[in-house]
Amino acid sequence: MAKKLLLGFSAICLLVVGGIGIATNVFYHENVRTCSCAPGPAVWNIRSDQLSFKSADGLFALKWVTITPQEFHFFYTFQFREPGNPRIVVKSYAASRPQSTSNLAITVQPLGQLGPYTISVLHVKRSSYAGQVLSLQITSPGESRFTWSLMPLEQVSQETHENTAYYGFFLDTTTLNEVSWHNPAMDRQVSYLEYKAKIGQAYLFLKIGDPSVVTVITRSEYLSIAGTL
Repeated sequence: MAKKLLLGFSAICLLVVGGIGIATNVFYHENVRTCSCAPGPAVWNIRSDQLSFKSADGLFALKWVTITPQEFHFFYTFQFREPGNPRIVVKSYAASRPQSTSNLAITVQPLGQLGPYTISVLHVKRSSYAGQVLSLQITSPGESRFTWSLMPLEQVSQETHENTAYYGFFLDTTTLNEVSWHNPAMDRQVSYLEYKAKIGQAYLFLKIGDPSVVTVITRSEYLSIAGTL
């Protein structure tokens, strides 16, 4: 199901997949001087049944996906039975030719810990063509071959401003719902994740300045920009 993206507008949609509700908050922004505030054509689609997995080995869930002029950002949280971080390979392929794939350059940036869960962001070199599907091949710690494959993002049409457009998808799945992402404040400059437990709450505050830079900040730094949680 493709989602229409509005210029400078946030929309909340409720998707139901296999009886599981998944809330997706979508924003679209073009870094241009003038704009039309009418709905634009759908460009990117989140595959809502390809956002997380849960097994005896552990848990993995995407929490936020952003697309900047330079990179895809996949923010994710995980907990595995074996210590260590999962290994991730990102592939791009055309939906019409799934057997022909290309590896995209990636960098994994650890962001911190919330309770028992680890938070990281995957920086992926951006590519753009109609019909593109991005696949994350994930190898659990202690395994030699990838154990999970998620295909969370597909490009349904060609972009007209791929060098200036920003997109964001805020995801909420039933997997690892103890960790929730809060929408960015101040035109996406700052955001935070919240971990809710019986003994209280914990937060991880982030600032996104340059399109390829994600910085962990303090609560006071967040509040000085956003004003309130």
